[in-house]
Amino acid sequence: MTHFTIQRLGIVGAGRVARALAIGFAAHGVAPPLLCARSPEKAGEAAQAVGGDAVSIERLVRDCDVIAIAVSDDAVESVAVELAAASTMGGDRFVFHVSGRSGAAILEPLRAAGALTAAIHPAMTFTGHPASEVARMAQARFAITGSSDRASETARAIVALLGGTPVE
Repeated sequence: MTHFTIQRLGIVGAGRVARALAIGFAAHGVAPPLLCARSPEKAGEAAQAVGGDAVSIERLVRDCDVIAIAVSDDAVESVAVELAAASTMGGDRFVFHVSGRSGAAILEPLRAAGALTAAIHPAMTFTGHPASEVARMAQARFAITGSSDRASETARAIVALLGGTPVE
């Protein structure tokens, strides 16, 4: 696997998983993470808690090379459609969701728009203590499903950055 770096991480969501991911990836990006959520207030609170910035979905798509969708299982599909409509993705953008219910196929609108897509589900419970969850992610298994070989390779690299073990 080639060396993988994140230039700027974007996270859709403001809850427990979104916050843990933002902190977990903080050491691997060159800029603070960008967060957006349905509620600008919640996005602002989450961004302040993790040292990031709350932004619009359009800015998140424009500025981020890696985007994590960390929303409820029921919202993943509509977020994928909204992200795909926000801009042309391009082949260097990697978008993944963390839902345990769906594989990579739910991100088809993003793949069709040119993004690499995958499901990366950490097999652990998130309790709302991001710092301890980051440490637990380093020991967790992550179920991954990529939409292509390249997407699967990128998903494995993402999991490696968090210190986890990818399981396809």
